[in-house]
Amino acid sequence: MSLRQSIYIGTSALIIVILVRIFAIEVFVVPTDSMSPTIQKGEKVIVNKFRFFIGFPARFPFFGRITNPLRLTISSPRVNDIIVFLRNEQHNDALYVKRIYAVPHDTLYHNDTTLWFQSSKNFISYTKTRHYWMDKIQSPLIVPAKGDTLRINSSTIEWYKNAIEHEGTKVTIMNNIVYFNGKPQNHYIVRNNYYFVIGDNHTQSSDSRFYGFVPENTIYGNPLL
Repeated sequence: MSLRQSIYIGTSALIIVILVRIFAIEVFVVPTDSMSPTIQKGEKVIVNKFRFFIGFPARFPFFGRITNPLRLTISSPRVNDIIVFLRNEQHNDALYVKRIYAVPHDTLYHNDTTLWFQSSKNFISYTKTRHYWMDKIQSPLIVPAKGDTLRINSSTIEWYKNAIEHEGTKVTIMNNIVYFNGKPQNHYIVRNNYYFVIGDNHTQSSDSRFYGFVPENTIYGNPLL
């Protein structure tokens, strides 16, 4: 084999590895014990990026997060699916893994200590002092879907503020009037699908009970278990 052939084969193999790493699979080290005992802290899992979507992933090497990745849906995430998703923590995007408990247009209910879901009939406990987002939402509450029109006022904005700001809209409240990008508004058209996720280790998991809905455009894939 000539030197030119060796270089060609080596370069081709490197390109294939890079493309697989970017678009198909990636090794992910689980950062917390929130999914224990299903997945342990420090465990290495392979993320399948083709499980739900085909196209550009939610995060791209050297460029970081892609706000609206160009991709087609193969199979929409469903209740009980385990997903790996991006979440901004201390100004850095990090990967996390949780289980889906509610999908777009699902209804969730809660009282002072219990959260339950219409589609799956699952019941989960929560603590007000820890899961503070739960204190802000009404019961029942419908998980927002792309194209939904949300009625917005100084009370309801607390339910959807995180989702709206994720979509690039600056939210401010002055004298009980809600402003989007400096303009008063009483409705908002959702541009993304959202999911409610919880860790299998319910009592030790920081999840949607704490920070609200997970946007679909931050979903990275699902772990191959």
